Amino acid sequence: WVFEDAVDTVQYQQDTDDSEQGDTDEDGMAPKKRRKKKKKEEKQPESLQNSFEKLRIRKQRQDNLRRQRNTKGRDEQTKLRLREMFVERARHYFGIPYRKKYHEPGTAEYASPLFLDCCGLVRKVLHDLADDLGFSIGPWNQAYMFDLLPIQLSGPEQMKHGDLVFVSAIYNNPKSKQQKHHIVHVEIWAGEEEKTIGARWARGKIQLHDSYQYQSTSYHNMEYHFRSIDTWLEGICKSHCKTHPWLRKRAARSKKSVFYAAANDNDLPLDAVVSGATTDSSPPPTGVPASGPTTMAMSS
Repeated sequence: WVFEDAVDTVQYQQDTDDSEQGDTDEDGMAPKKRRKKKKKEEKQPESLQNSFEKLRIRKQRQDNLRRQRNTKGRDEQTKLRLREMFVERARHYFGIPYRKKYHEPGTAEYASPLFLDCCGLVRKVLHDLADDLGFSIGPWNQAYMFDLLPIQLSGPEQMKHGDLVFVSAIYNNPKSKQQKHHIVHVEIWAGEEEKTIGARWARGKIQLHDSYQYQSTSYHNMEYHFRSIDTWLEGICKSHCKTHPWLRKRAARSKKSVFYAAANDNDLPLDAVVSGATTDSSPPPTGVPASGPTTMAMSS
């Protein structure tokens, strides 16, 4: 009986194979051959284009989840801690020169590995604290930062450490490109009377200034604008200006490029832009501070 069962099993398998080989679907391909073809296709490696796209989507989801987790339910104590981190990080860059071209070759300033202008300092601090704040700021200058902060403060008496003071003015040189909203400068409120942290002079360095007020020979009609950074402390980084959407243009890429899918966004909203190089084209301010010589604190 064992032999008979074995014969029956072999005969059943032959009948099944014959049946599968004989039967065909709509396109004339036998089911067994179709299964082999499907299995072979599954074994083929995924294209680099698809792999890159999946990686990009997965990373984007992870970043969104991380930012939502970081910004959800921030209380006043957390915001205060972020303010302190913001100011402390700005102090970390004391002594960094404004720009290389304003220093003589062979000097320590000329050989500095890092240079930061007024908005460059703010952007660098935000980049350093991106994981804590929950966003990455875009690459534009102080006028862009001005549009990110909608909470206006009436004056110095309402300013808290970490808030920003912007300066609007008209360039004396008619050939100089006027900035959006005429915002030409920005500094960080230090929280010590009227002192600010910033890169103010072309041949100067990032330092603690005795006052936010100063005189410049590069522009006139100076006005001071006080802005709270509370929206940043809440993890919000978007333009509140209807006139300037602040969209970043992406360079056109070939459809054959593995980066085509990512670059196909073309215009990205500023809160989705990855940090990049500054587009600040404003000339550096020159002149003397209104309150006299400034105090410099070098980094340790």
